[in-house]
Formats: sequence, C-alpha cells, structure tokens
Amino acid sequence: QNQAKGINFDVIRNRLEKSYAKAEFVDAKELNKGDFVVFPIPTYTYDIEDITEEDCRFYGIMIGDGHISSAASGVTLNNTTKTQTLEFVKNYLDNRGIKYNIYNDESSVDIKWSTATPRFKLTRSQLYDSNDHKKWDTPMLHLPLNKLQQILRGIIETDGCVGEKEITIELSSLGVIESIRYALLRMGALSSGYTRNRIGNVSTYKNITTRLPTNVIRVPRIKEIMDMFPNAPDGEFFSYLTYDNCIYSRIQDITEVNYDGIVHDFEIDGPHDYTVAHLGVAHNGGGKRNGSFAIYLEPWHADVEDFLKLKLNTGSEEERCRDLFYALWIPDLFMERVEKNEPWTLFCPSEAPGLADVHGDEFRALYEKYEKEGRGRKQVDAQKLWFKVLDSQIETGTPYLLYKDAANQKSNQKNLGTIKSSNLCVAPETYILTDKGQLPIVELAGKEVKVWNGDKWSSTTVLKTGEQQKLITVYLSNGAQITCTPYHKFIVRSGYTDKSSIKNAKRVEAWELKEGMKLAKHDLQMVQGDTKNDMIYPYTHGFFCGDGTYHNNTNGYQSKGLSLYGDKKKLIPYLKIRSSSYKEDSMGRLNTMLPDELSEKYVVPVNASLSCRLEWLAGLLDSDGTVSRNGSNESLQIASIHFEFLDRIRLMLQTMGVSSKVCQSHPARVTLMPDGKGGRKEYNCKELHRLLISSSAVHQLITLGLSCHRLEIKGDKPQRNAEQFITVVSVQDNGRVDDTYCFNEPENHAGVFNGVLTGNCTEIIEYSGPDETAVCNLASIALPSYVQNQTFDYDKLRQVVKVAVRNLNQVIDINYYPTPETKNSNMRHRPVGLGVQGLADVFALMRAPWESEEAAEINQRIFEHIYFAAVESSCEIAQGCTPYSTFEGSPMSKGTFQYDMWTSNGEPVVPLTQKDGTLDWESLKAKVVQYGVRNSLLMAPMPTASTSQILGFNECIEPFTSNIYTRRTLAGEFIVINKYLMRDLEKLGLWSEMMKQQIIARNGSIQGIDQIPEDIQKLYKTSWEIKQKTLIDMAAARGAFICQSQSLNLFVADPNYAKLTSMHFYAWKKGLKTGLYYLRTRAPVMAQKFTIDPELQREAAKSEQMRLIRKNATEEECTMCSS
Repeated sequence: QNQAKGINFDVIRNRLEKSYAKAEFVDAKELNKGDFVVFPIPTYTYDIEDITEEDCRFYGIMIGDGHISSAASGVTLNNTTKTQTLEFVKNYLDNRGIKYNIYNDESSVDIKWSTATPRFKLTRSQLYDSNDHKKWDTPMLHLPLNKLQQILRGIIETDGCVGEKEITIELSSLGVIESIRYALLRMGALSSGYTRNRIGNVSTYKNITTRLPTNVIRVPRIKEIMDMFPNAPDGEFFSYLTYDNCIYSRIQDITEVNYDGIVHDFEIDGPHDYTVAHLGVAHNGGGKRNGSFAIYLEPWHADVEDFLKLKLNTGSEEERCRDLFYALWIPDLFMERVEKNEPWTLFCPSEAPGLADVHGDEFRALYEKYEKEGRGRKQVDAQKLWFKVLDSQIETGTPYLLYKDAANQKSNQKNLGTIKSSNLCVAPETYILTDKGQLPIVELAGKEVKVWNGDKWSSTTVLKTGEQQKLITVYLSNGAQITCTPYHKFIVRSGYTDKSSIKNAKRVEAWELKEGMKLAKHDLQMVQGDTKNDMIYPYTHGFFCGDGTYHNNTNGYQSKGLSLYGDKKKLIPYLKIRSSSYKEDSMGRLNTMLPDELSEKYVVPVNASLSCRLEWLAGLLDSDGTVSRNGSNESLQIASIHFEFLDRIRLMLQTMGVSSKVCQSHPARVTLMPDGKGGRKEYNCKELHRLLISSSAVHQLITLGLSCHRLEIKGDKPQRNAEQFITVVSVQDNGRVDDTYCFNEPENHAGVFNGVLTGNCTEIIEYSGPDETAVCNLASIALPSYVQNQTFDYDKLRQVVKVAVRNLNQVIDINYYPTPETKNSNMRHRPVGLGVQGLADVFALMRAPWESEEAAEINQRIFEHIYFAAVESSCEIAQGCTPYSTFEGSPMSKGTFQYDMWTSNGEPVVPLTQKDGTLDWESLKAKVVQYGVRNSLLMAPMPTASTSQILGFNECIEPFTSNIYTRRTLAGEFIVINKYLMRDLEKLGLWSEMMKQQIIARNGSIQGIDQIPEDIQKLYKTSWEIKQKTLIDMAAARGAFICQSQSLNLFVADPNYAKLTSMHFYAWKKGLKTGLYYLRTRAPVMAQKFTIDPELQREAAKSEQMRLIRKNATEEECTMCSS
C-alpha cells in the first residue's frame, strides 16, 4: 500500500528489498484504489516424460478446434487462415502412423481419424469434463514451462487472435479459461477478460448457432508467447512489477455489491494462506471448529478430589478449568466400597504403577496389594468421595461416569490391552468385462451392470468414486496395464498349490505389488455380443488390419487396398473386393481395392456378435497369423508394431472365454531387410509385439466355430491347460492425476479390469497404546425414516446400516490424521461407530409410550437389527479383503458377540430376533469365525445434537424433554412444539390457543390436562415424567448390542444424594458401560417467560406438575462426539 502511481517499478522493487515497503495481509475493507495485490507465481512442476512438445501443441489445438468421440476424432480448421496449423496436424498424424481422411468445404477443412487408432495418445476424458465441456487436463497444467507454452500456442492458433496490443482468446468453456489464467500465472503474467452473450447468433463460419455464452480472456503480449508467433503484428511487450517470485498488480476500482449466494473459505494447514485466481494470495485466519477435551481419571488417583472441583461454578478461578469435560473411569471395587461404606485409598500412579493397566480381578489384587504395602497417599471414606462426585453432578451435570470393568470385559478389543478411556478405484478409460462385452468404465457410471467376478456374472452399480486422484500404473506379463489408485487391490496366489477361492484369496494393494507376484487364475464365460456392434465384411476387415494399406489420392482422400502374394492370392473368393485388375504385378502380387465403407484399420469388433468376431479373427489370422506346433499342441501368434491394437484383440478374445497375452517380440532396432528390388538394406525397425494364443485357447476357438481359409488349425484338445500365471512386471508412478471409477461386486468383491481379475471397492470406547491414539469414525441412523403406518421396516434398516458401515470403513482409508498415532490406531483396528437419532419419534409414530412393554421391545429389536447388519456388512468387507489386523484373538474371532458378554437377571442374553427366528445369528457367527470382520468396533450411539436438529428429529436415544419450548437463533426467538402431539390434538379437535397456553403453563407437560385422553398423556410424557429406571432398563437392553458404549443422559428434577445414588447403582448393577453422560436437573420453580392467561397460570400452579417451560439453553456437550 501507499505506493503512488507513476513510480518506476525499479524504485518500488528497491523499497521492497530494503524493507521500506512490505507486503502484508489487510482486511478487504481496508483496500484502496492503487494498492498492489500480490500474486505468487506457482512453482510446482511435474513432467510427464512420454509427452513431447509436439504432443502439447497438438493437445492445445484439440482444446481449441478438436473433438474426440468413442468412434472418431478430428480437427476442424479454417482453410485460409489456419494453413500452418493444418500442416502441423497432418505432419503430426503422419509421423505417428495415424491414418486420416480429409474433408473440404468452402471455408473449412476437417481432418478425421479413428479414435481406436494405436499411437493416438489422447483419451476423451483428457479433453472433456463430466458435463462434456472442454477442459485442460490437470496433469497437463503442471508440465514444464516449455511444454506448457506449446499447449497455449495450440489454443491461441485455433481460438485466439494476436493483436498489436494484446492477445484475445474466446471460448465457451470457463474451465479452460481458468486453466489458461493459471498457465499464464506460471509464466509470470496476469490476464483479464469478460463474458460475451451471443446465444442464438449464427456464425458465417459453417452456420454454427451459439448455444452458450462465451468467455473472452485478454492475454498480455509477453516475450515467451510472442516468440511462438513470429509473423504476428509488431507491438510492445507488456511488463509487470515482479519481486521475490510474485507479481504485483494495482487495484483499478473497488465497488460494493449485494450478494445473496453462498460464500466459501478454505481451512489451510500451516500459514493459512491460499491463492485465488482473480484476487491473489488470501489469508483466512485459520479459524477451525474448537476441539473438545474429555479428561478421564480413575477414582483411586490422589488428585481426584481436586479433579472433581475443576468445573464447579464457585471457588478460586485459579483452581477452576470450566472449558474442559471430566469423566470418572470407575472400577467395580470402588462401587463395592461405596455400597459397603468402606475406606478407599488414593494413590500416586508413579508410586503405585500398573493400576491403570489392569481391570477386573487383576485390578482388585494389585490395588489391595498396594494398600497392604502402605503405598497410599491418603485414605478417605468411600461414601464421602462418592458424595463429592454427586455434588459436582448436581451443580454442573458432570463428571461423566463410565465403568472400567464393564467396558473392558465387554469389549471386542479386549485382546489388545486395557482400555483407559472411552477407505480401490481405476482410471476412466479402463475396460471392464460385462455381459455386454468390454466397456470403458467411465461410460457406465451410475448404471447397473453385470460384471464377471471370476466365477459368474454378478449385478452391481458403477460409481464415480473420486476426482483428481493420484494414480499409478501396474504393468503385467500378459501385456495388460491397469492405471489405478495405489490402494486398488490385486488378487494374488502363492503358486499352484494355493487353491483358495477368489473370495478368500489374498489381496495386495497396488503400491505393495512386487515384481514376479502371481495373479489369480479364473474361469471365463463367453459373451454373446450384439449384432448392433457388427461391422460389414468382418473377414475382409480382419485381413485388411493385417496386410492392408492406405493409398493417398490427389484430392486428399485415402482409399483402402490389399496386395496379395503367395498362397494369400487363393483367398480372393473370401474377400470383398471393390476393384482389381486381377493381374499380378512385377513382384507377383495381386493389387486390389477394398470398399470405402470398410471400417478404418485397427478397429477391433470387441463387442460384436460371436459370428462377427470369429470371422474377423479368421481374416486377421489368415493375413498375419502363424501356427506354432509342439507335437499335437498348436498355438497361434499375431505380430504387430501396434501394441494397442494387439491389446484390444486380447480383450476381444476374453469375451469369447479365451485368455491370451501380448509380449515384446523384439525391441526397436536397425536391421537388414528386403529392399523390394531383390536386395537387402538396413532399416530402422520399430518395436514389435506378439499376441500369443495358447493351445487350450485355440481348442476353445475352434470349438466356438473359428474357421480360417489359409492357416491349417486342427485345434485338438491338449492334455492339460498349461497357461502360465499372469505376473507383475512393474509398478510405475507416471504422475497421473484423474477421476476414478469403481463398483462393489457383492459376492467375490472382484471384477475384470482391462482383462485382469482384481478386487474392487468395498460411543467411543477403544484401546489406546503408547504408539496409538484411538479415533472415532461416526455416523447416525435416522430411525423415524423406517416407520410407515405404525410399522417399523427392519429390512430397510439393515440395508442402510450395511451401506453406512461400508462408507465409514472407506472414511478410515481417506481420512486426514493429525498425528501418526491416530492413523496407526485407525488402520490397525479400523473402529467405526454407528449411532441413532429419533428414538422418541419412533415411539410417537408407533403409538408406544416409553414405559410400555411395546416400547421396550421396539428399542431392543432396533439395536439387534443394527448390530446384526453392521457385523454382517463388516464381515462381507473382510471377505473381499482381509479382517482388521488385530482380529485374531478378539472375542469375535472366537464367535463371541457383544450380547454373549452380557447377562440379564443373571441369565445369558438371547436376542429376541433369535428366539423368533427373524435373524440367523448362528450362521453369522460361523461366517465371522471363518472370514473375520473388517472393523473391531461397530456401534456407539453418540449425542447427535447437531444432525438431529437438521433432520428434525429428537436427539439420540432421549425422550422429549418438553412438548413446547422456545429456541433462540440469530434470527430471533420462536416457539417449538412437539409436532406429533400437535398432530394428535388437531385430529381430536383439541388444538387451540387455549390448549397451547395450558401446555406452556405446565412447562411443556400435558399431564393433568383433563381434555387430553389418558393414552395421549402416556404417549407424550417428557423426560422429567418418565421413570429413570425405564431409561436405564432400555439402555441395558440395547447395551447388549452396542460394542462400544452409549451416551445416556438422565433427568432428575430435584436431585439429592439418595435419588442419584439409587439411580447410579442400579445402572452399574445392570452392567452398563456408561453409567451417565450428563445429569440433567432443573429447579423446582422458575420465572415465567411467556405471556399467558393469569388464571391458567394460577390453576397450573396448583398442580404438582407445575413447571415453567424449559428454555433451550446452550448445554455444554462434547460436539466432537456428535455425528
């Protein structure tokens, strides 16, 4: 700031160097006209060595005036102003052996070639985005500057205009415009522009109607660009103030606008800075959601008494810390001492080591040993310490109470140690084998297809799984190449003795593959194909692909021909000949012309009908195939310099149930060859590849009906299938970043990608060790969504739970981890936590009062179904890969489920769904023992304070706290009414202003209102009116199916030692892991906050239930644990 206009750039640069002036962040409101905005020049570069400068210029031309479809690609250019560009395109294609046709009209010339042509490097996904708009592919934006400039050159020469003062480029794709701006920034230049709305205008050039607004970018004349256009008009170069690899640009104007859209910001690690293309470098202040800390302490700790005072509202501020949350981790021994009114000894953990590391009988023995040895710091009355716990709960609602022994004894992680406190995808061009043939996965996104899983056809849905993902390429011995994410799983074998099924075979992620690893063999089944995909004259076209040539005519048109020699001349009757003299030339060859409508060379009818594929293959074999014999075994070979052509044949053969391989015959070299004049001459020979078809495959083809006219093939069945394993050749990171796609095949979790069978995508009480920090991965299920006509849809609930588990499991793989310990824990044990919301809504919809037997059964059944589905889903994921790494030795590995570790009234817990045969628990246990589970923990009903408000349901597992209350937001204060109660009262004709006033006068309660029927009063009891014993019983019933714990809040209107002690000991003896999350209390009388009829208020005051409406005050909760 404060640099006057007109000052020489060198002067300002000198001021920056000497710190007389400096760049600093200021609020937008403090900016002024003439201030400099700073644009850092991007320095990130990633070269793709296979891409040349010529490739880059050609890519820029394709962005400007090119197109790619599944069948054909081409460029359309003005035939008078773009002659140099036209010559470049023709030379580019010729040098790569890409055959093309040229079509001329009055003002333009079209060059077209087959997309399937080998050596054509570009794919459609590199030129178009998901909306079919042109794009500048992201990896190409990071190429070195010399290559980047060539892409820009191609765009400018097709869609740009180089003037005396500036260069303008007009495009409809805003994505390409922004990419150009970034490319210019990398070159040290800024740009501007504007939008031009010409929708509906008809261009004189080919009568094209404009359908989208266009964007015009103004590019400065800088030396790096102008050097590429030596014939451009003369003009001055543009210069910028640059310093320390940044560009400084003055603000021209500042205006205010009223914006009613959505604004966005980034949370950036480190300095919290990021660059906005139009605004320069910005700073967001680094604001993040505040973290929450829950501090756990065991009651034997010498500091426990001070610990219990930390959140109290009174006392010295130096001794309080009210922003933390506190929890007691209580061993059974403490509760027993309180119950018996016995002494309790407090220890320093360094003087009584190991108490935190043991539980149950081991804790009891060690604790009593230390007591006898006199290691205690202090001995207190257990009941007096207990009353201090209750004092804190009455005043602050905390500490949370969790029972250490129950949590450890009932944990599926008990094999790890004592608990101390409570994400396969491929590139878009990848072919997948379906019952319709080999199809690019990108074209199937969002569609249900049948894929081959190694055993049979299986239905699944293809999904787009990511954008701009890092990809690596796996090269295999059969010639296949699979470009995938580093975590895509490959199915491997240890050798011929490895007989495990595909479902159970070992799976290795792509980045872990090693050279020589063997991939699993599998069966194949023939694809019938579709006559709609047939080509005309398939035998002739196959022959043309092997021996055919193109002839350039004087008008630029290319015709197709064959030169037949030797015994191939006998094949004339089988070929579709357009014209021929049928006379041999001086070399003894018959020269023929083929029909113009014949498909372009190297097009493979991969998904045509079986007869078409077999005829085409016969033609190719008769032209360029050879038979190798070893005794009675016959194999076939086809040679070509075009690897991609042979690889497509490999994919076609697979659709006929035949495996084959493509390998190198010899590398590029200089060698002696016939010169066509009877002598020999040295020639530069390109790399040669061979397609190999084994004797077993030959027998299969002959059985299907393959019939050649030149090659003599018996096709006898070999004694055994001697096909080799496909092995890993190498894994390479070529720097590619692209969108990814995959599917979740449900049975074997496998599919055939590019002809190769691979795998596919598929409350917090956790163990923490010195190298691990437990992490929660949470989601909640909206229970009311499964109630229809007072019936709960348990089948649908299980379906959604299985999806939620799969999603949470994926989150583990793709999540950000702030510390190595958190990542280590999550990757080893893979815990997830499913919770619920809206249990109270379910009871209201199903007309089940909280204190009824029906509600108790619904509560237990819901959690049985959720637990069953979660375990089943995690087991299915494990079948597709492996169990979590610490599965062996866990209770589940021995067939012990959560409910097997609980008792009810001294008897083992038996699921209701097992008693009535609804769910087959024993079969599920057998599967878990056989295949394992992918996740060590699965369920943890959390508070859901935020998400339940968004969805409009009551929180978590709690009853309604009031039937009418106020809620404050930034928009003001408004009344919220229990929607179910209001609906019932309206049906009964009871809802009125007077009724609302009565409910308000009773603090949101409807108890004692004579007009309201008794069944309605029972149904809508609030949390303060329901017996807390009912809430604890429900918690215990569902707790047997919750492998972590649950956030149980209890509600006591006038708490005292007797009430709270009775409640806590009942919960402890019921076996709960969490005895209490929050204790909710309220005063006996509060000031009235609503204007109501005084007579109504006086009448309500006479009632024992007189309570004023409970205000929706901000409760302190651990928001980090909310789903």
